[in-house]
Amino acid sequence: MLNRKLLTQFTFAGYFILLLWKTYNAALISQAFNPVLTYPGLNITYWIPLFFNFHKLFFESYWLSIALDITLFVSCLCCIIFPKKVIYPRIFVILIYLYHFLYTQFLAYQPYAIGLLIPCIPFIFEKDYKFKLAFEFGRYVFCGLYFLSGILKLYNGAFFHANNMSASLKATLTEFLQYNSSSSGFRVEGMEYLISHSELAQLLFCCATLLELSFLVGFITKKFDWLLAVLFLFFHFSNSYLLDIPFANHAIILVLLIKPKFEEE
Repeated sequence: MLNRKLLTQFTFAGYFILLLWKTYNAALISQAFNPVLTYPGLNITYWIPLFFNFHKLFFESYWLSIALDITLFVSCLCCIIFPKKVIYPRIFVILIYLYHFLYTQFLAYQPYAIGLLIPCIPFIFEKDYKFKLAFEFGRYVFCGLYFLSGILKLYNGAFFHANNMSASLKATLTEFLQYNSSSSGFRVEGMEYLISHSELAQLLFCCATLLELSFLVGFITKKFDWLLAVLFLFFHFSNSYLLDIPFANHAIILVLLIKPKFEEE
């Protein structure tokens, strides 16, 4: 349990580390200046800015993209240094949403990065009761995302299709295995084994689905939030290891399982 000041510093320290990781992986907007291809198959919330070519302001102006990246870092750092000032989280929220809008057009499928959009929202509120309500809402959104993901796997029949996971592995790992065909090791061998053994692969998929459905517990009680955090990490580390799906963009969402402490409590 952390008070609001420490929770603010802890959360934005996590964001700062994430931004450093993105810098290392050349995932900032200025590092992908003027990309050759952008992804047009985005949801309806993106259509209007895309129609007016808003994204080209940053993709075609190197100095503007540099300014975005720098102000993103500076605002995040200010949130850590001045945790009681809500102006800096407000600036950061605008910038991180703008970054997400641009980032998902050329580097990532939207759901892979959505986790970084949620935990920063509560910190824009000055009043503690508004912060608490927003933080609680964010926690339920977090649990809902995973629970509904499990429901979707049941609804679309993936849970019941014997060759589903094996086919997904073939589609997801073809490029990875091609570039690592000369490598030997448990990871590559494990991937190839699961592709050729569809029953085991589907069993793991079913276990993952049940794991996601277990986030329903988060709507009933907070007593097992620690367990949900463990399940979250296990789920994503497994995905990263076996499916080569990174989750650094999503990891910051874990702060929503921390219970804030207020003076009146």
